[in-house]
Amino acid sequence: MWVLLCSTAARAAESPFLERARALLEDLSYDKALKQVELALEQERVDRETLVALYEIEAVCWANLSKPARATESFRRLLTLSPGFVLSRDNPPRVRTPYFEAKEWVDKNGALVPVLEKVDSRDGRVRALTFWLGRDPLRQLKALNLELEAAGAQEVAHPAPKVMRFTVPVVAVAAAVKYRLELIGARGAVLGVLVGEAKAEALPALPPPTVRPEARVAALPPAPAVAATEAPRSRAKMGVGVVLTVAGVVGLAAGGYFGVQAASARQRLLSVTTDADGAVIGMTQAEARLLDSRATTGAVIADGLLVGGGVLAALGLTLMVIDLASAGPEAAQVRLSWTGRGAWVSGQF
Repeated sequence: MWVLLCSTAARAAESPFLERARALLEDLSYDKALKQVELALEQERVDRETLVALYEIEAVCWANLSKPARATESFRRLLTLSPGFVLSRDNPPRVRTPYFEAKEWVDKNGALVPVLEKVDSRDGRVRALTFWLGRDPLRQLKALNLELEAAGAQEVAHPAPKVMRFTVPVVAVAAAVKYRLELIGARGAVLGVLVGEAKAEALPALPPPTVRPEARVAALPPAPAVAATEAPRSRAKMGVGVVLTVAGVVGLAAGGYFGVQAASARQRLLSVTTDADGAVIGMTQAEARLLDSRATTGAVIADGLLVGGGVLAALGLTLMVIDLASAGPEAAQVRLSWTGRGAWVSGQF
Protein backbone atom coordinates (compact mmCIF):
# COMPACT_ATOMS: atom_id res chain seq x y z
CA MET A 1 0.00 0.00 0.00
CA TRP A 2 1.35 3.45 -0.93
CA VAL A 3 0.65 6.29 1.54
CA LEU A 4 0.98 10.02 0.85
CA LEU A 5 2.40 11.70 3.97
CA CYS A 6 3.28 15.25 4.83
CA SER A 7 6.63 16.04 6.37
CA THR A 8 6.67 16.02 10.16
CA ALA A 9 9.98 17.78 10.68
CA ALA A 10 8.35 21.03 11.84
CA ARG A 11 5.48 19.56 13.87
CA ALA A 12 7.39 19.47 17.12
CA ALA A 13 7.78 23.24 16.99
CA GLU A 14 5.11 24.79 14.77
CA SER A 15 6.12 27.84 12.78
CA PRO A 16 5.75 30.95 14.97
CA PHE A 17 4.55 32.89 11.92
CA LEU A 18 1.72 30.39 11.45
CA GLU A 19 0.71 30.69 15.13
CA ARG A 20 0.60 34.49 14.94
CA ALA A 21 -1.28 34.40 11.62
CA ARG A 22 -3.99 32.21 13.19
CA ALA A 23 -4.33 34.48 16.19
CA LEU A 24 -4.62 37.58 14.01
CA LEU A 25 -7.23 35.86 11.81
CA GLU A 26 -9.34 35.13 14.87
CA ASP A 27 -9.05 38.85 15.84
CA LEU A 28 -10.22 39.74 12.30
CA SER A 29 -6.93 41.51 11.65
CA TYR A 30 -6.73 40.30 8.07
CA ASP A 31 -3.96 42.60 6.84
CA LYS A 32 -1.66 41.71 9.72
CA ALA A 33 -2.44 38.01 9.28
CA LEU A 34 -1.46 38.22 5.59
CA LYS A 35 1.88 39.79 6.61
CA GLN A 36 2.65 36.82 8.88
CA VAL A 37 1.72 34.40 6.06
CA GLU A 38 4.13 36.19 3.72
CA LEU A 39 6.94 35.94 6.31
CA ALA A 40 6.21 32.23 6.88
CA LEU A 41 6.36 31.43 3.15
CA GLU A 42 9.80 33.07 2.92
CA GLN A 43 11.26 30.51 5.35
CA GLU A 44 13.32 27.51 4.19
CA ARG A 45 12.05 23.92 4.11
CA VAL A 46 8.44 24.68 5.01
CA ASP A 47 6.60 21.36 5.24
CA ARG A 48 3.45 20.50 3.32
CA GLU A 49 1.13 20.62 6.34
CA THR A 50 2.28 24.15 7.16
CA LEU A 51 1.91 25.20 3.52
CA VAL A 52 -1.71 24.01 3.41
CA ALA A 53 -2.52 25.88 6.65
CA LEU A 54 -0.83 29.08 5.41
CA TYR A 55 -2.66 29.00 2.05
CA GLU A 56 -5.98 28.51 3.85
CA ILE A 57 -5.41 31.53 6.10
CA GLU A 58 -4.28 33.58 3.11
CA ALA A 59 -7.39 32.68 1.09
CA VAL A 60 -9.78 33.44 3.97
CA CYS A 61 -8.13 36.82 4.60
CA TRP A 62 -8.32 37.86 0.93
CA ALA A 63 -11.98 36.80 0.74
CA ASN A 64 -12.89 38.85 3.84
CA LEU A 65 -11.03 41.80 2.37
CA SER A 66 -13.39 41.58 -0.65
CA LYS A 67 -10.69 40.35 -3.02
CA PRO A 68 -12.20 37.09 -4.37
CA ALA A 69 -9.66 36.73 -7.22
CA ARG A 70 -6.73 36.68 -4.78
CA ALA A 71 -8.70 34.28 -2.56
CA THR A 72 -9.33 31.94 -5.50
CA GLU A 73 -5.59 31.97 -6.36
CA SER A 74 -4.66 30.98 -2.79
CA PHE A 75 -7.25 28.20 -2.75
CA ARG A 76 -5.83 26.88 -6.04
CA ARG A 77 -2.34 26.60 -4.55
CA LEU A 78 -3.80 24.84 -1.54
CA LEU A 79 -5.91 22.35 -3.55
CA THR A 80 -3.12 21.45 -5.98
CA LEU A 81 -1.15 20.22 -2.95
CA SER A 82 -4.11 18.73 -1.10
CA PRO A 83 -7.04 18.03 -3.49
CA GLY A 84 -8.97 16.36 -0.68
CA PHE A 85 -9.05 19.49 1.47
CA VAL A 86 -12.55 20.49 2.66
CA LEU A 87 -13.31 24.03 3.77
CA SER A 88 -15.24 24.44 7.02
CA ARG A 89 -18.96 25.16 6.60
CA ASP A 90 -18.67 27.89 9.23
CA ASN A 91 -17.19 30.25 6.65
CA PRO A 92 -19.56 32.78 5.01
CA PRO A 93 -20.46 32.63 1.29
CA ARG A 94 -17.84 35.27 0.41
CA VAL A 95 -15.21 32.70 1.46
CA ARG A 96 -16.89 29.53 0.21
CA THR A 97 -17.52 30.88 -3.30
CA PRO A 98 -13.80 31.31 -4.18
CA TYR A 99 -13.14 27.90 -2.65
CA PHE A 100 -15.64 26.14 -4.94
CA GLU A 101 -14.34 28.06 -7.97
CA ALA A 102 -10.79 26.93 -7.18
CA LYS A 103 -11.91 23.35 -6.58
CA GLU A 104 -13.62 23.23 -9.97
CA TRP A 105 -10.46 24.58 -11.60
CA VAL A 106 -8.24 21.96 -9.91
CA ASP A 107 -10.62 19.15 -10.84
CA LYS A 108 -10.18 20.21 -14.47
CA ASN A 109 -6.42 20.94 -14.48
CA GLY A 110 -5.12 18.34 -12.03
CA ALA A 111 -3.05 18.30 -8.84
CA LEU A 112 0.30 17.11 -7.52
CA VAL A 113 -0.55 13.61 -6.30
CA PRO A 114 2.53 11.34 -6.58
CA VAL A 115 1.99 7.58 -6.83
CA LEU A 116 4.11 4.52 -7.50
CA GLU A 117 2.77 3.52 -10.90
CA LYS A 118 4.71 0.35 -11.72
CA VAL A 119 7.16 -2.12 -10.17
CA ASP A 120 9.40 -3.86 -12.70
CA SER A 121 10.44 -7.18 -11.18
CA ARG A 122 12.19 -10.16 -12.77
CA ASP A 123 13.74 -13.31 -11.33
CA GLY A 124 12.34 -12.50 -7.90
CA ARG A 125 14.04 -9.10 -7.55
CA VAL A 126 12.98 -5.48 -8.06
CA ARG A 127 14.60 -4.05 -11.20
CA ALA A 128 13.05 -0.58 -11.53
CA LEU A 129 10.35 1.71 -10.12
CA THR A 130 8.10 4.01 -12.16
CA PHE A 131 6.54 7.05 -10.46
CA TRP A 132 3.74 9.34 -11.62
CA LEU A 133 3.60 12.83 -10.05
CA GLY A 134 0.20 13.90 -11.31
CA ARG A 135 -0.05 17.43 -12.72
CA ASP A 136 1.50 20.75 -11.74
CA PRO A 137 -0.65 23.48 -13.36
CA LEU A 138 0.81 26.26 -11.13
CA ARG A 139 4.45 25.25 -11.74
CA GLN A 140 5.16 24.87 -8.02
CA LEU A 141 7.46 21.84 -8.36
CA LYS A 142 11.16 22.77 -8.49
CA ALA A 143 13.06 19.58 -7.59
CA LEU A 144 12.71 15.92 -6.59
CA ASN A 145 14.54 13.91 -3.94
CA LEU A 146 14.27 10.10 -4.11
CA GLU A 147 15.81 7.76 -1.54
CA LEU A 148 15.86 3.98 -2.06
CA GLU A 149 16.82 1.38 0.51
CA ALA A 150 17.36 -2.23 -0.57
CA ALA A 151 19.33 -5.05 1.06
CA GLY A 152 20.83 -2.60 3.59
CA ALA A 153 22.13 -0.25 0.90
CA GLN A 154 20.82 3.27 0.21
CA GLU A 155 20.55 4.98 -3.14
CA VAL A 156 19.75 8.67 -3.74
CA ALA A 157 18.44 10.08 -7.03
CA HIS A 158 17.31 13.51 -8.18
CA PRO A 159 15.05 13.06 -11.21
CA ALA A 160 14.22 16.06 -13.36
CA PRO A 161 11.05 17.77 -12.02
CA LYS A 162 9.84 18.66 -15.51
CA VAL A 163 9.12 15.01 -16.25
CA MET A 164 5.92 14.01 -14.43
CA ARG A 165 6.48 10.29 -15.09
CA PHE A 166 9.92 8.75 -14.65
CA THR A 167 11.52 5.35 -14.09
CA VAL A 168 14.42 4.77 -11.70
CA PRO A 169 16.50 1.55 -11.93
CA VAL A 170 17.32 -0.32 -8.73
CA VAL A 171 20.99 -1.32 -8.51
CA ALA A 172 20.83 -3.47 -5.40
CA VAL A 173 19.73 -7.08 -5.73
CA ALA A 174 16.70 -7.31 -3.47
CA ALA A 175 13.16 -8.67 -3.45
CA ALA A 176 11.87 -5.55 -1.63
CA VAL A 177 12.79 -1.88 -1.92
CA LYS A 178 11.79 0.93 0.44
CA TYR A 179 11.44 4.35 -1.10
CA ARG A 180 10.90 7.99 -0.03
CA LEU A 181 10.04 10.57 -2.69
CA GLU A 182 10.01 14.28 -1.78
CA LEU A 183 8.47 16.95 -4.02
CA ILE A 184 10.39 20.19 -3.48
CA GLY A 185 9.07 23.69 -4.20
CA ALA A 186 10.48 27.20 -3.90
CA ARG A 187 12.98 27.77 -1.02
CA GLY A 188 13.07 24.01 -0.42
CA ALA A 189 9.45 23.81 0.66
CA VAL A 190 8.26 20.20 0.82
CA LEU A 191 5.16 20.02 -1.36
CA GLY A 192 4.58 16.35 -0.59
CA VAL A 193 6.20 13.10 0.50
CA LEU A 194 5.48 9.61 -0.83
CA VAL A 195 6.84 6.68 1.19
CA GLY A 196 6.30 2.97 0.79
CA GLU A 197 7.80 -0.41 -0.04
CA ALA A 198 7.83 -2.15 -3.42
CA LYS A 199 8.05 -5.92 -3.57
CA ALA A 200 8.91 -8.21 -6.42
CA GLU A 201 6.50 -10.83 -7.55
CA ALA A 202 7.21 -14.16 -5.88
CA LEU A 203 8.64 -16.82 -8.14
CA PRO A 204 6.27 -19.76 -8.62
CA ALA A 205 7.28 -22.84 -6.67
CA LEU A 206 8.43 -25.71 -8.84
CA PRO A 207 6.53 -28.96 -8.31
CA PRO A 208 8.55 -31.90 -6.96
CA PRO A 209 9.73 -34.32 -9.64
CA THR A 210 7.53 -37.32 -10.10
CA VAL A 211 8.97 -40.81 -10.64
CA ARG A 212 6.87 -42.86 -12.92
CA PRO A 213 6.89 -46.62 -12.36
CA GLU A 214 8.20 -48.76 -15.18
CA ALA A 215 5.36 -49.66 -17.43
CA ARG A 216 4.77 -53.38 -17.88
CA VAL A 217 3.20 -54.58 -21.06
CA ALA A 218 1.18 -57.77 -20.59
CA ALA A 219 1.22 -60.34 -23.36
CA LEU A 220 -1.92 -60.18 -25.39
CA PRO A 221 -3.90 -63.41 -25.69
CA PRO A 222 -4.09 -64.91 -29.17
CA ALA A 223 -6.99 -63.69 -31.20
CA PRO A 224 -9.81 -66.26 -31.43
CA ALA A 225 -10.27 -67.91 -34.77
CA VAL A 226 -13.18 -66.54 -36.69
CA ALA A 227 -15.02 -69.06 -38.81
CA ALA A 228 -15.67 -67.91 -42.30
CA THR A 229 -19.34 -67.50 -42.95
CA GLU A 230 -20.98 -67.20 -46.27
CA ALA A 231 -22.84 -64.01 -46.75
CA PRO A 232 -26.57 -64.61 -46.94
CA ARG A 233 -27.86 -64.55 -50.46
CA SER A 234 -30.40 -61.92 -51.23
CA ARG A 235 -33.88 -63.33 -51.93
CA ALA A 236 -35.33 -60.07 -53.19
CA LYS A 237 -36.21 -61.49 -56.59
CA MET A 238 -38.06 -64.41 -55.06
CA GLY A 239 -40.04 -62.13 -52.74
CA VAL A 240 -41.00 -59.74 -55.51
CA GLY A 241 -41.84 -62.64 -57.80
CA VAL A 242 -44.19 -64.15 -55.23
CA VAL A 243 -45.93 -60.83 -54.64
CA LEU A 244 -46.36 -60.20 -58.38
CA THR A 245 -47.63 -63.72 -58.97
CA VAL A 246 -50.19 -63.47 -56.20
CA ALA A 247 -51.28 -60.05 -57.49
CA GLY A 248 -51.64 -61.50 -61.00
CA VAL A 249 -53.71 -64.41 -59.75
CA VAL A 250 -55.97 -62.03 -57.85
CA GLY A 251 -56.34 -59.91 -60.99
CA LEU A 252 -57.25 -62.98 -63.05
CA ALA A 253 -59.80 -64.09 -60.50
CA ALA A 254 -61.36 -60.62 -60.36
CA GLY A 255 -61.43 -60.44 -64.14
CA GLY A 256 -63.18 -63.77 -64.26
CA TYR A 257 -65.75 -62.55 -61.77
CA PHE A 258 -66.53 -59.40 -63.70
CA GLY A 259 -66.64 -61.42 -66.93
CA VAL A 260 -69.24 -63.78 -65.49
CA GLN A 261 -71.31 -60.81 -64.27
CA ALA A 262 -71.11 -59.11 -67.65
CA ALA A 263 -72.07 -62.30 -69.51
CA SER A 264 -75.03 -62.85 -67.16
CA ALA A 265 -76.31 -59.33 -67.75
CA ARG A 266 -75.89 -59.69 -71.48
CA GLN A 267 -77.72 -63.07 -71.47
CA ARG A 268 -80.58 -61.61 -69.48
CA LEU A 269 -80.82 -58.68 -71.83
CA LEU A 270 -80.92 -60.99 -74.87
CA SER A 271 -83.64 -63.20 -73.36
CA VAL A 272 -86.25 -60.46 -72.92
CA THR A 273 -89.46 -60.59 -75.03
CA THR A 274 -90.25 -57.91 -77.57
CA ASP A 275 -93.55 -57.06 -79.37
CA ALA A 276 -94.21 -56.70 -83.10
CA ASP A 277 -92.73 -53.20 -83.06
CA GLY A 278 -89.51 -54.38 -81.30
CA ALA A 279 -90.38 -52.80 -77.97
CA VAL A 280 -89.16 -54.64 -74.87
CA ILE A 281 -91.87 -56.51 -72.96
CA GLY A 282 -91.24 -57.75 -69.43
CA MET A 283 -89.00 -54.92 -68.17
CA THR A 284 -88.89 -51.21 -68.47
CA GLN A 285 -86.72 -49.32 -70.89
CA ALA A 286 -84.66 -47.98 -67.96
CA GLU A 287 -83.99 -51.50 -66.70
CA ALA A 288 -82.95 -52.59 -70.18
CA ARG A 289 -80.54 -49.68 -70.51
CA LEU A 290 -79.09 -50.43 -67.04
CA LEU A 291 -78.51 -54.08 -67.97
CA ASP A 292 -76.82 -53.06 -71.19
CA SER A 293 -74.57 -50.63 -69.34
CA ARG A 294 -73.62 -53.24 -66.76
CA ALA A 295 -72.83 -55.80 -69.45
CA THR A 296 -70.66 -53.38 -71.39
CA THR A 297 -68.83 -52.00 -68.29
CA GLY A 298 -68.32 -55.43 -66.78
CA ALA A 299 -66.87 -56.74 -70.02
CA VAL A 300 -64.36 -53.86 -70.18
CA ILE A 301 -63.31 -54.32 -66.54
CA ALA A 302 -63.02 -58.05 -66.97
CA ASP A 303 -60.82 -57.68 -70.01
CA GLY A 304 -58.53 -55.21 -68.19
CA LEU A 305 -58.20 -57.37 -65.09
CA LEU A 306 -57.56 -60.51 -67.08
CA VAL A 307 -54.86 -58.88 -69.17
CA GLY A 308 -53.22 -57.13 -66.19
CA GLY A 309 -53.43 -60.20 -63.99
CA GLY A 310 -51.89 -62.34 -66.67
CA VAL A 311 -48.99 -59.92 -67.14
CA LEU A 312 -48.30 -59.68 -63.38
CA ALA A 313 -48.47 -63.44 -62.94
CA ALA A 314 -46.13 -64.01 -65.88
CA LEU A 315 -43.64 -61.42 -64.55
CA GLY A 316 -43.75 -62.85 -61.04
CA LEU A 317 -43.20 -66.39 -62.26
CA THR A 318 -40.27 -65.16 -64.38
CA LEU A 319 -38.57 -63.55 -61.37
CA MET A 320 -39.11 -66.69 -59.31
CA VAL A 321 -37.59 -68.87 -62.03
CA ILE A 322 -34.56 -66.57 -62.31
CA ASP A 323 -34.04 -66.66 -58.54
CA LEU A 324 -34.35 -70.43 -58.46
CA ALA A 325 -31.90 -70.79 -61.31
CA SER A 326 -29.26 -68.79 -59.40
CA ALA A 327 -29.89 -70.46 -56.02
CA GLY A 328 -28.27 -73.83 -56.71
CA PRO A 329 -29.43 -77.26 -55.58
CA GLU A 330 -30.85 -76.00 -52.28
CA ALA A 331 -33.13 -73.49 -53.90
CA ALA A 332 -36.56 -72.75 -52.66
CA GLN A 333 -39.39 -74.76 -54.15
CA VAL A 334 -42.51 -72.85 -55.10
CA ARG A 335 -45.75 -74.34 -56.36
CA LEU A 336 -48.77 -72.53 -57.82
CA SER A 337 -52.07 -74.44 -57.72
CA TRP A 338 -55.71 -73.75 -58.37
CA THR A 339 -58.53 -74.81 -56.07
CA GLY A 340 -62.19 -74.33 -56.08
CA ARG A 341 -61.82 -71.12 -54.05
CA GLY A 342 -58.92 -69.57 -55.97
CA ALA A 343 -55.15 -69.83 -56.51
CA TRP A 344 -52.63 -70.93 -53.88
CA VAL A 345 -48.88 -70.43 -53.76
CA SER A 346 -46.92 -72.84 -51.59
CA GLY A 347 -43.33 -74.02 -51.19
CA GLN A 348 -40.13 -73.62 -49.17
CA PHE A 349 -38.14 -70.40 -49.04
